[in-house]
Amino acid sequence: MDIQRVRHEQQVSEDTNNNLGSQKRQCDDELAALRDRNREDLEEIDRLNVANEVKANEGNDLSGHIRNLEFEISKSLN
Repeated sequence: MDIQRVRHEQQVSEDTNNNLGSQKRQCDDELAALRDRNREDLEEIDRLNVANEVKANEGNDLSGHIRNLEFEISKSLN
């Protein structure tokens, strides 16, 4: 009886170990995928920051141009 109980406990332990190994591999795969996605998201954020800076500079340039035009119009009306 004791030998059967020990064998059963060993089998249960092996099954548990196999399940945990499988879960670990799955978690490792998910973590790798999340890291890839995070890296891609950070690259996209960098691209959007650059595009945003370009548009902000264009907006500033246009604002300056509008002020100059308003000044020229104001001068020509006086």
